[in-house]
Amino acid sequence: MKPREQRWRVVIIDDNPDDRAELRRLLLQGSPRQYEFVEVETGAAGVRVLLAAPHGPPDCAILDYHLPDIDAPEVLAELRGPLGDGVCPVVVVTGSQGQAVGRAVLRAGAQDFIGKAWMTAESLTRALENATERWAMAQELRATDARLRLALSASKTGIWTWDLRTDAVTWTRECYEIHGVADGAFDGTWAGFLRLVHPDDRDRVEATARSAVEAHDVYHLEFRVVRPGAEALWVQHRGSASDAGGRPARMLGAITDVNERKRAEEVLELRERELEALRRKADESLRAALGQAQQAVRSRDELVSLVSHDLRNPLGSLVMGISLLEDEATDGGRDVLKRMSRQAQRMNEMIHELLDVAQLHAGRPLALERSDTDLVALTRALAEEQQHAAPKHRIEVRAGTGSLVGSWDPRRIQRVLNNLLSNAIKYSPGGGTVRVDLERVVEGGATWASLRITDAGIGIPASDLARIFQWYSRGENALRTSIRGIGIGLAGVRDIVEQHGGSIAVESEEGQGSTFTVRLPTRPPPAAAG
Repeated sequence: MKPREQRWRVVIIDDNPDDRAELRRLLLQGSPRQYEFVEVETGAAGVRVLLAAPHGPPDCAILDYHLPDIDAPEVLAELRGPLGDGVCPVVVVTGSQGQAVGRAVLRAGAQDFIGKAWMTAESLTRALENATERWAMAQELRATDARLRLALSASKTGIWTWDLRTDAVTWTRECYEIHGVADGAFDGTWAGFLRLVHPDDRDRVEATARSAVEAHDVYHLEFRVVRPGAEALWVQHRGSASDAGGRPARMLGAITDVNERKRAEEVLELRERELEALRRKADESLRAALGQAQQAVRSRDELVSLVSHDLRNPLGSLVMGISLLEDEATDGGRDVLKRMSRQAQRMNEMIHELLDVAQLHAGRPLALERSDTDLVALTRALAEEQQHAAPKHRIEVRAGTGSLVGSWDPRRIQRVLNNLLSNAIKYSPGGGTVRVDLERVVEGGATWASLRITDAGIGIPASDLARIFQWYSRGENALRTSIRGIGIGLAGVRDIVEQHGGSIAVESEEGQGSTFTVRLPTRPPPAAAG
């Protein structure tokens, strides 16, 4: 079964009760729709009912043309609102046979008309349905027009037409507002419009518009117009021509006030130029500062190298003199001289380290002096020396093999071990165990030495782990202690290990200690070997 259609409220305005009854009968016969009828006999009464309906306007009104007080056109005029529309769809019933009467009531505001001579149940029902459809379409068009007007007003946009055959230009109200021209002050021609364009832009506007017309292309341009008082305003024109008989006949377009955007763009462009000048100036200053810094680093490295070389000569003489004195010294004197010899050797190693640091920091590779070196024996010897110097700590060396020989620079590898062991001791100020684990690892047909040094010291904050091997970098917690350091040891260790073809990694947790793992290939990489 079909769903029941909504009940329609229909007002019948007719002074003849028989005619009213006939209208009711025909509507009920012509459609299964349910109706609610309201009947009045005069035009004035009909106007009052339609304008003051308690439940809102009816769905439709049927209006007899001839009424005792006023005729249908006058009723329709009374029903017109401020926008020229009525309050509901209206069908006028006329006894006249002429079409002129029908056209007159349509112009007056009716949505349809029907003659009594040809009125049937079907034609009357169709007239009401046509009227309601036309009414709904007109209402939607009015709403769309209102939205368009609102959008045009909000976007400061007007619509214009240019008849290319007569040169006539038509503007909407918004065009007048944008140009600052009162109604009637514009002569409605393309030449008159061009007179409102800024003199510096006039030729460009004319040429662009004519070119778009000839090429059947879209016309799009931004330029200035001159408002009353000589105020220049930036606008944007868009247009498109339509043809008649293959020739452009009419252009429809829009004009938009873009003055605020253009002014903002000008300010932004000025700021960008100022910023570019500042960036160039800052870049020049930065380049100069960088050059000075690089020169300072080079000078520092040269100074370190020079001083180190100059120190090595007298230090060598000192070591030779101590050796000669040992042969003639008494037992007590010989012990003193041996201690002096060890300190001189330590100073010599420190000088070598300074030279290496300067070279590594400058990005230059070390000249590795490789020889077969037993990492287990070297580690045990260094651990014993460190143990004597740090009696509060316990240094354990655990090796999975009796010897672990590789082609390394023994002096540089010794420096790596000394640095890592001394750091483990230094950053465990309360004492404790420092554990050194050594093992041979075979991977992918290559043999590696793995050295792992673990302490239970202050550890490294997680935020510092990524930069711990960078030059002059120290953990934040280390900076808060009295432990001395400048942050070059681990950076040097990393470079020495990597130049041997190896790697170094760290695992640490603040307050829980650290583990540094060094991996070295027992044979040099092919490039290094060559």
